[in-house]
Amino acid sequence: MVWARYRPHIPSARGGPTGGAHVRETDMEHRKRVPVQPLSIFLLKEEARTPTQILTSPGDLKRASVGVGRRKIGDLYVRQTPAVPPRWLKFFGDSLSGAMPKLFNASNGAALVVEAGGRTFALCFGQGRHLLAPGAWEENFGLRVTLNSVDPKRLRSVDRRTFDAYTSHTRTQTSIEGDVSAFGLNVEQDLLRAATGQPLDSTLGRRMSGMDSLAVAAAVELDGLRELLERYLERFQDDSYRQAFPWVDHIGEVREPQLQEKLDQELLEVITETGASSPRAWLAVPSLIDWSRVEGFTYSAAPSAQRYTDLEIRDFLEALQDPSSLSIERLKLRRVHAIGVEEGQVLERWPVYGCLYAEIERDELTYLLTGGRWYRVERDFVKAVHRDVKRLVASICSHDLTNSVIRPSVPSRASTRLSTRWRATPAIQSIVPCRSSVGSTCETRRDS
Repeated sequence: MVWARYRPHIPSARGGPTGGAHVRETDMEHRKRVPVQPLSIFLLKEEARTPTQILTSPGDLKRASVGVGRRKIGDLYVRQTPAVPPRWLKFFGDSLSGAMPKLFNASNGAALVVEAGGRTFALCFGQGRHLLAPGAWEENFGLRVTLNSVDPKRLRSVDRRTFDAYTSHTRTQTSIEGDVSAFGLNVEQDLLRAATGQPLDSTLGRRMSGMDSLAVAAAVELDGLRELLERYLERFQDDSYRQAFPWVDHIGEVREPQLQEKLDQELLEVITETGASSPRAWLAVPSLIDWSRVEGFTYSAAPSAQRYTDLEIRDFLEALQDPSSLSIERLKLRRVHAIGVEEGQVLERWPVYGCLYAEIERDELTYLLTGGRWYRVERDFVKAVHRDVKRLVASICSHDLTNSVIRPSVPSRASTRLSTRWRATPAIQSIVPCRSSVGSTCETRRDS
């Protein structure tokens, strides 16, 4: 159903209807007049309701109520950093001659907190996401909304985290829109972290990118913001994305508190007993960053804190005054700061726990810690992959495959169940029979 809006008709210079006349305007015509606004949206956890639970330092922020007419939309929190000369200016010292303008750098950030659909959202502008308290938002909100909204055959970009000998972060962009097979996703080892595509319903936005936050360009005004957020919430709560992306949950998050506690305890033992020498745990940046902008990392917010070129468990333990008192709570409270090259300001900050990566074998299962969360590799899925590939190979190959094995596409350096399994891909382009000295082998490959 198309609802109609009414607006006064503005008479032209040639005359026409009086100012009191009205013309009918459809919602579609109205949306064409509304400028597209880029939005960065976080869905806050249900327990995050008060400013102290939502924001890092609400007392240091300016607050203003936002409303349209008598209808309140939300509260806007703003932080403005003092203007300071750029750090690169010191490089020239007293060597500059001639008149130079006074150069200053300053950054602004704002977060609009809105209630919609019984939940709380935070819309961030500028550096506003740094105003949010770490852990205050729902993980994968943006990803689920995106997967439930976009055309699965018209993806433009994919971020994935690969669990292998070394955990890696990869962002793949295509020159034209395509489905997941165009991105070479390894559904057995890759965890989908973010996706970008075009929504099937254009009223949700022109283009949509989702990870924890939802980045969307939408034609919306303030008075329609709450209704739009409610629609995003409905898509977050929907699980229909599994029809087009059934493999997304095959590497599943561990949600049982008792199991999480046991895995955390084993992680502490690995760190304290072996320190930096264990291949089962290490520190790494938890998200994609622009390394050209990063001068170094610190494990303290103090300006005099020692800076390191990379993250190492050894350096973190040395930065602690009492490493023997290390606990999971302390790992979650202590922060890693990425320091910028130019202004020396904090570009990113993460909990140390969120930068830890680990691989734990327990009860014949493999558990992986990444991004501050434990994941369990789904055994049934791995068995199904092997069974289906064997069946597919048997139907194509003419020679006896009774004692066949599936060869890993790339030899793995890790001695884990996860990384030595055959690497499944969403679309197998060809299966090539081959012979080896140890018997019959089938090898899969992608034709280019």
